[in-house]
Amino acid sequence: MRGNNPENRLPNGFVPYEQSAKREVPTQPHLRKGNPLAVLAPIVIPPREIIDAAMTFNKSIIPFYPDTIPEEAALDVHVRSRWAHLGIHVEDVNRRLMMLLFKNAGNDFVMTFPIKNLGDSPVELDGGIFHFFTVPPAALVQGDELEDMLTKQSEFGETIVLGGENGQVTHAYVKASDKRFVIPRQEEPIKVADFETFEDVRDHLKLKGYFKQVNPGEIRENQLYIAAMPDIKLPVDRYIIIGEKAYTRMPNGRFLETGIHLRSPLVEARSNSHGHNLELIKGDWVRIEVARNGSELVAG
Repeated sequence: MRGNNPENRLPNGFVPYEQSAKREVPTQPHLRKGNPLAVLAPIVIPPREIIDAAMTFNKSIIPFYPDTIPEEAALDVHVRSRWAHLGIHVEDVNRRLMMLLFKNAGNDFVMTFPIKNLGDSPVELDGGIFHFFTVPPAALVQGDELEDMLTKQSEFGETIVLGGENGQVTHAYVKASDKRFVIPRQEEPIKVADFETFEDVRDHLKLKGYFKQVNPGEIRENQLYIAAMPDIKLPVDRYIIIGEKAYTRMPNGRFLETGIHLRSPLVEARSNSHGHNLELIKGDWVRIEVARNGSELVAG
């Protein structure tokens, strides 16, 4: 169900990147997030399909506008938790889109953006769906600081395993809980846009009987499931960033890529334990990094 190619929809006044002047890119020491992008009108995505949803793009959604140029800016996507729970997934950001955002002088323009439903039920999208964010290399917490943070966790060594490169700790792997849930197929589209908080959404899904607890062996090969990640205590000015791949831990201790983690990677750290749910297809480990925080991202 792919519609018009968004690369073909150039706004008025678009200046090709090759004709524009390059600027110096300042080092940004923290993770930065833009405002959420919203669909122009409610739209239903059938299960296991992809649609091109019409959205308004403007400078408020760019987390570093106008400080950076497309070659240097690594835009990533955070799908709001309420949508990720239902299977909504966004893949890599189109580089053409990045150029449009930067070269359109901050004016609003409408274009379509591909969104997938990897769940088993139709979902009605409405309101804000996802944020763009960026993590400059200087914002990542690594080395002794990261090792010290993670080795203090109560589940270290069991469901939290350090990883690194060139003798330095750069990331960790964390394991999904064995307590797992699926959302069996519903005939009517699931609607969660009107709830104020993610906690309200969770309560609604439970009340409607959408959640079904299953044993790990009952999950189909390509079925989306939801499970908690370990509670990790970090300073309040840190974010956990979950990678987009899912892994299986082999008997030799190595991690084999076997599936995906849906594109909802940002977890706000708190001074106390902060539980967070993973949305996975195949695999029960994910890779995490830690970054310095720019501003609070309200769960939703």
